[in-house]
Amino acid sequence: MRSAAPIPADDGWRRRPEVAAATAPSGPRASWSTEEGAAPLPEVAVVWRFGAGSPTPGVALAPDGTVYVPTNEGHVHALSTEGRLLWAYNVHTPAVGAVVAGNGVVVVGTQEGKLVALRPNGTGLWTFRVPFPIVTELLLDTHGRVVFGDGAGYVSAVDGFGAVRFRTAAGGMPAGAMVALADGGLAVATTNGELVWLGAGRRRSLDLGGRVERGVEAIAGPRIAVMVAGQLCVVRDGAVILRLPNVIAAALHDSGLVTVSAEGGLAYRALDGTVELERTLPAMPSAAPVVDARQTVYVPTAAGTLLIVSRGSQGVRTVHVGDGALTRPLLDPCRGRVVAASGAGTVVAFRMPIGS
Repeated sequence: MRSAAPIPADDGWRRRPEVAAATAPSGPRASWSTEEGAAPLPEVAVVWRFGAGSPTPGVALAPDGTVYVPTNEGHVHALSTEGRLLWAYNVHTPAVGAVVAGNGVVVVGTQEGKLVALRPNGTGLWTFRVPFPIVTELLLDTHGRVVFGDGAGYVSAVDGFGAVRFRTAAGGMPAGAMVALADGGLAVATTNGELVWLGAGRRRSLDLGGRVERGVEAIAGPRIAVMVAGQLCVVRDGAVILRLPNVIAAALHDSGLVTVSAEGGLAYRALDGTVELERTLPAMPSAAPVVDARQTVYVPTAAGTLLIVSRGSQGVRTVHVGDGALTRPLLDPCRGRVVAASGAGTVVAFRMPIGS
């Protein structure tokens, strides 16, 4: 099969995306609310903003800080840590996601069922044809292989040479996100309500008691969180240890978890689910939130804004990203920043709040 060719950086189409380096949004694009008498929320500085000109399924972050933006038009944009366009590549079909290996190679999954591997300089490395549509997010496992679920109900792993290392039945249709486990295996949720452990020893499964839509919501150490039919299930050592009803999004951290209710209430919870702190969100989440080392929570919303909640401050900080629902943000603690993307194709990098 003919491999896709890179687009020259000075190509006429290349003038479409717009990058504003070191520019912060003005007016209602950067706002916050605090309760009277509460500690002020830390400032958020937008470092750069990039418009891809086409919707994106989500961005990928390389170890060196390069941000990759795959799009529905089939173009993959590589951005420097300053938001400067490094190169673009055309995979000739809508992209469904991307993941970056430790050596900087980015692997892009496409709607027509291809994996396209690109070197850090934007040249093609290899192309692999998937026999069925890719139905999950791409995942890099602990062996450095690219893992995905397909429309036939199988989970496959492809190595750095574009060779299949395993392909095994999940026991149902894989859903959404999967997670890599410390033992080298995988945890995969299926739409028929099972959590399945694959790739390390004997296949195991756990009936979660309801339909799974987004796959694995989060992982922290031995705990795995899955959204099941309007409730949150937390699993440890092959058993459900916590069920919380009326939860629509969640994130785990070492000392507990954060949940968002169907009414828009964000709660910091202890390991046993006890509520410790609560905040009211001005918009509903569009994907799972993420939590940084300071337990600051970043909530992507359907309104195109990223909500920032600090455990040490009252109120909610709002950063406007772009039109359309946001995908799950990426934390880049090595460079002290967060990267967020809207479904419409706008990507924003901003510094993590200091003093949160």
